[in-house]
Amino acid sequence: MRLVIHAGLNKTGSSSLQSYLHHVRPALAEAGVLYPDLGARAHWRIAAELAQRGGGREAGAGGYLGRLADRDGVGDALDTLAGLIRQHRNSDQVMLISQENFGTLQTMTRLRKFVRQVDPALTPTVMAYAREPASLFQSSVQHNVKAGKSYFHPLSWTSQHHVRVKGLRKVCGDDLKLRCFSSKTLTDGDVIADFRDWFRLETGRDLPEAGRSFGANSALSAQGCALLVEAQEDPSSPLRDIPDLRKKISGFDGPYATRSKLALPVEWQRLLRSRLGAEWNAIVDTMDSPDEVKARARVDVEPVEADVAPDAVTRWLLGYATPEYRDGLLAHLARRPSGKAAGNRGRRRSRPSSPLPGMTEA
Repeated sequence: MRLVIHAGLNKTGSSSLQSYLHHVRPALAEAGVLYPDLGARAHWRIAAELAQRGGGREAGAGGYLGRLADRDGVGDALDTLAGLIRQHRNSDQVMLISQENFGTLQTMTRLRKFVRQVDPALTPTVMAYAREPASLFQSSVQHNVKAGKSYFHPLSWTSQHHVRVKGLRKVCGDDLKLRCFSSKTLTDGDVIADFRDWFRLETGRDLPEAGRSFGANSALSAQGCALLVEAQEDPSSPLRDIPDLRKKISGFDGPYATRSKLALPVEWQRLLRSRLGAEWNAIVDTMDSPDEVKARARVDVEPVEADVAPDAVTRWLLGYATPEYRDGLLAHLARRPSGKAAGNRGRRRSRPSSPLPGMTEA
């Protein structure tokens, strides 16, 4: 048996890939690929139980895995995984497990140790995607706004992917197969198609075609992000007192026809590449990709002097606010039985002018 571990990394389409693998699980079995069913699309229960056994901070109630475990329970994930390894150890099956938390140094160390205890002859292949710093920064800000967390500043932010790749290299060595998550490098610009190509070359097994879109964890639009920031920053905003605003915006955002994505100001792209580009290019050199793909993944590194105001990220996000989108959300909520915003529909906030040069809407 062969074991392949997909370890994320975060913000590289892992949820879409896991949704696809969960959906085609019976077809995978027919192709000799085992994607264990542990009660969820991803194998977070394995990571959570490893954290519980090791006393890691992610095992606590305040951590992401701890909250999932408290809500849904871990069960016997590791015992199930061990049983499957023993059951198929002498077969030609390929077992595939996937979870973003496998990309942390602590979790991967514990996972490899666990596998070695179950079957000392089994050496997992670890596959992960990494994302170029400027693109990752934009996506991370968008994610944190949606999750209600504090967002970052381009002068102080450090790429988590750099840290995690170093950790995975330390633990996995040549067993780590790294790819670039970028529209320039992914097969057909799609992570599922790219993973299928890599998996075929690595294992000789053909994964079934997706057949439909698996956008399992779509980001909030730029306009939606602006509304959340407005509700936090503007005491006069009619959105401020709406319960569960993030969820309501997400529900309204999905079918909205004119939404756009955040686009990072050009100056910030240059700044992030100046600060972090050399380290990124060094990561690219170790990727499991052809030279022509690596060439497209590298970034130009040139010194940049920048003075970015402390509130610049907030002003950038608010630059996407539109009265039409806000009024549409308020009208949508007013039509619903639980809508509390009906009396506030007439209140508007003027759209702030773009404070940063080079900002363009995608």
